[in-house]
Amino acid sequence: MRDISKLTKNAITASLVRLMSKMPLDKITVKDIVDDCDISRNTFYYNYQDIYAVIEQLFETELNSILESRSVHQSWRQVFSDICVFLYEYKSAVYSMYRSSRRDFVESQIKKLVYECMSQTVESLSAEYGGVEYETQTVIQFYAYAAQGFVSAWIESGMAEPVQSLVMRAGGLFEDSMKHIFKNPPESFSTD
Repeated sequence: MRDISKLTKNAITASLVRLMSKMPLDKITVKDIVDDCDISRNTFYYNYQDIYAVIEQLFETELNSILESRSVHQSWRQVFSDICVFLYEYKSAVYSMYRSSRRDFVESQIKKLVYECMSQTVESLSAEYGGVEYETQTVIQFYAYAAQGFVSAWIESGMAEPVQSLVMRAGGLFEDSMKHIFKNPPESFSTD
């Protein structure tokens, strides 16, 4: 039974993605989806509460796969780029959710991903320069929120800036300042 439900959910998600390539998310109805994948409305509502629930599952699945597929040797820039490429690819859905009551969901997914993305880099720099756990966590939080702010501002501006330009701009700023923090730690990080 689970396999049928999974197949149905996959068909609904694929249908929504197909429809989003033809029209904005806010113009797509449940009727459009059920007609496209040849299921009943009851079947749709058995699997999902609404169209946003389909998008949320799509986001969670795709964004988690970005994290799961990253390697230890992959730079934070590449992971950050993959996140932005995904958001750009689903621009219509991102905008619709970002301007709705589901904005918190989008922001929490971005926050989770950029936190993971920054953790690996900051922990590596901390080990290289002999940082203590407290300062490492503080730096991770600072850069995760900064990266989340970068992405949120990019979304709010209409994602007009090309992804690679955004990544290069953020990358230079973040990497140089991260190294500086660990090479020349502020007095507040002193363990004396």
